Amino acid sequence: MGNQPLHKLFGDYRCIHTLEASNDMSLFQALNRKTGKSVMLRVLKIHLAKQERGKYDSIRQECLNEMARVQKLTSPYLVPVLDYGVDEFYLYAAMPLMRGGSLHKRLKTLRQQDKLTEKLPSLGQISDFIQRIADALQDLHRNGMVHGQVEPRAVLFDETGKAYLNDAGIVRLQKIFFNLESTNSFSVTRYSAPELWDGQRPEPASDQYALACLTYELITGRAPFESDSLIGLMNSHRYEAAMPPGLLRPELSLPPELPMVLWQALAKPPSSRFSSVTAFAEAFARVVSAYRGTPTDFFTFSLTSQAD
Repeated sequence: MGNQPLHKLFGDYRCIHTLEASNDMSLFQALNRKTGKSVMLRVLKIHLAKQERGKYDSIRQECLNEMARVQKLTSPYLVPVLDYGVDEFYLYAAMPLMRGGSLHKRLKTLRQQDKLTEKLPSLGQISDFIQRIADALQDLHRNGMVHGQVEPRAVLFDETGKAYLNDAGIVRLQKIFFNLESTNSFSVTRYSAPELWDGQRPEPASDQYALACLTYELITGRAPFESDSLIGLMNSHRYEAAMPPGLLRPELSLPPELPMVLWQALAKPPSSRFSSVTAFAEAFARVVSAYRGTPTDFFTFSLTSQAD
């Protein structure tokens, strides 16, 4: 999927530039051939074993039903789905072009330039960021959905630095593609909650945990749990407590209550976390209200056009 040739057509959309790429999902800048407008096009490959080819029509319809469900979500902080369809064995979804790139690319660019620490956002900016993403997640949760893959690639920015949550419905779509109805967690990342590492189904509290991981990384410049091995990372999420942010950023003036807020959102049992992702965002906003700090250009600095 990641090496799909440019200028490939999906429905009415011609891909002209790769924004993000992986084996099974890519994000392109594309042109609508009918309107001439630029959009962001997410393309996912539908995997079917030979014996499943007869199920193509039903799988295709399940995918379209899930996209219709996503399109009805109303949070202003979700990247809206403008159009979607299936082209052969690819599901595509057209969305507004997010010219500020992804959180993944912003972190990666600054690490490559060795400027991450000096460019990290202020606590006030982080609080505003959390409230936007929490609103998007809460909309999903109210509608009986869970994101399940909250991580830096799923957060996009417009040209003014405003954050939006992308990839709503992605876990459900991947399970449809791979015929994994009986499987709980589809995949894990270094932002995944302990219950996902244990093979349980993602729940709203899992999204809260992942957002807390992003929050921690925006404060300190590193994820709360890191390891060179998958087993080490799993055990850190399952058993270890995150280091207080002040130990990693001693030069910052941080509220003394901040570690407790983060530790609650990062609690190992889902039932010990905040009652909702909104409650976490509100608690964070309260403790940093007197420590908002001086804004940086983390969310607005110009990115290169190179693809990841």
